[in-house]
Parts: sequence; structure tokens; C-alpha cells
Amino acid sequence: MTKHVFRTNATIGISALESIHSLYLIWDLPPGSWSLTGEETQYCGENEYIHEYVILSAPARELIMQLPENGAALCDVYAFTEGAPPEWVEAWLPTLDQADMLVLPTHADDEHLFFVGALPYYAGEMRYRVQVAYLTHHWNEPPRPHELLGGLWAVGVRNYPVMGRFNDYYADSLQHAISLLGYDSVVDYLVELLRRFKPSVALGHDLNGEYGHGVHMLNAHALQMAVVHAADPEYHAASYERYGAWDTQKLYLHLYPENAIRMDWDIPLSSFNGATAREMAVVGYGYHLSQHRWAFAVPQTREGASGHVFGLVRSLTGPDITGGDMFENIP
Repeated sequence: MTKHVFRTNATIGISALESIHSLYLIWDLPPGSWSLTGEETQYCGENEYIHEYVILSAPARELIMQLPENGAALCDVYAFTEGAPPEWVEAWLPTLDQADMLVLPTHADDEHLFFVGALPYYAGEMRYRVQVAYLTHHWNEPPRPHELLGGLWAVGVRNYPVMGRFNDYYADSLQHAISLLGYDSVVDYLVELLRRFKPSVALGHDLNGEYGHGVHMLNAHALQMAVVHAADPEYHAASYERYGAWDTQKLYLHLYPENAIRMDWDIPLSSFNGATAREMAVVGYGYHLSQHRWAFAVPQTREGASGHVFGLVRSLTGPDITGGDMFENIP
């Protein structure tokens, strides 16, 4: 993806023969606050989106973008006339105040490879309030943040994700990962996410790291501890003062051997014109072009496919009896 780096106090002029009603901007990095002046002046960038859809407060043929004082890197600008934007425009909603489900991948693309149909089914088909929050970030790995957003949008996620707090490292064991990121630091981060989004269901990684990745292991092991600590008012005063305590009703981990359920990701979904949740996970992973050099793929069949098996690690609502739905026993 190409980009142009603008230096301090730069302005961009936009003009059109017809009135512009909205803009769609692709930033290379979160830009910070910037202003847009046409018939009126409005302020943008507060949400730090790198794919930012802006509806003008008043249509105009001439616009001036005043970029942040410290500059910004801009990849693309699209201007639209009146009416709904094209389907490919990602008109992101803010992160949720309270989520039905909090999905906690370690890296961009894990949400499709290992949680498979969870996002297409619960966010896209069931329209549950699903928040995605990553452990690591990829700001130093263009174009991965853009691939991340494109893949989430394709599978029906509409609330902007949380880009992770930690640098992306490879670790070949849990102890190696702890030496890189710190166990307590990861637990504290996950506690903050649980308290912030107050999910009914949290969904995390395989304790064995999916394919032996130590940072996946750390994410999963720390999440087990975080759901306990998040409910304790005595733990981590800063996040407690900001968000309060929260006791998550159900925690599932991928491939957890106890209280296991098998999700059927091969049922046609009306929200995706009859495509299945697994097929949509393939579509979502398709956006991660930079990662296709590695030998990973979304599971292609239901029988024996690891992406369909999840275990109930902790529950405040009793055991799953029917199975096949992570929201069993939750009104």
C-alpha cells in the first residue's frame, strides 16, 4: 500500500464538481486529531481509526483538511456524493461499552485461523455485540493493520477492534514468552479489557499455543487468571477505578479438553448469502495477504477439524448441556 507522509501543519485541498457528502480516508498510522473545513468546520480523528469514514456536517464542493501538527501519513482519500457509500467502505462504529462476546486473538489473522466461525456467526449472523481485542500490535509491519481491518469487516464485525499493547515477538515456549512480555503485564492488560468491555462470554486461545507459539500460550494462560482477577476489587486499582470489577459469565478456550463443545461452522448463514461461517473465515483470512507465505489455512472440513472444538473453562451459569452454542444458559 502506497502512502504520502505529510510534515508539520500540512493542509490538503479537495474539490469536486458535485457536492461532497462524505469522505473515506486510509491512514498509515492513527493520525490524531485533524479538522475538515468546507461550509462548516468539523473535527475528526478522535477515535484513532486508520480506516476513517467521515460524514460531512454540511455538503461542500471545496474542502480543506488540516492535518495534525506533527504530521500524518495518508494512503488514500475517497470522496462520495449523497447516498450510502459502496459496500467496501468500512464505516466503523466505536468500540463497545459492553460486549456480549470478547474475542482475544494474539495476532492479526488468528481470529480466522483458530476461532474460525466465531466472528461470522456471532457478529455477522446473530448480530451479537462482539468486541475483538488483540494482544499484540503490528504497527511496524505494514500492511498488517489494514489486512486486520479488512478481514474483520468482511466477516461482519462492525465495532472497531482494540489493537494490542505488546510488540509482536515469536516465542518457542511459555517461559520464553513470559521473558519477552511479562506474565503480570499480560494479566493486567486482559483484566483491563474484561472490565472495560464487560462481556458475557470471553473467547481465548489453546493453552498449548495452537501450533506451539509461546505468546499464544501466554495469552491463554493469562486469560484464565484474568477472569478471576477482573472480579476482584482489590486487584489492579487503576482499571478498577476506571471500569469497576467484572465477573465474566463464561470463558471458552480453543481446544480446551474439559467441558468441550463442538461448534458447527458449516451451517449456511443468511447474512452472508448462504455462505457458512467457515467459508467466511476463509474470506476473512484471505485479506491477510502478507501472511500467506506461511503454511497456515482455515480448517476446510468439519470432521476432525480443530477449529470447531472449544472447552468451557469457567462458568457462572452452570455446564453446557445441549452444546453447540457459547451462549447456552445466558439469557
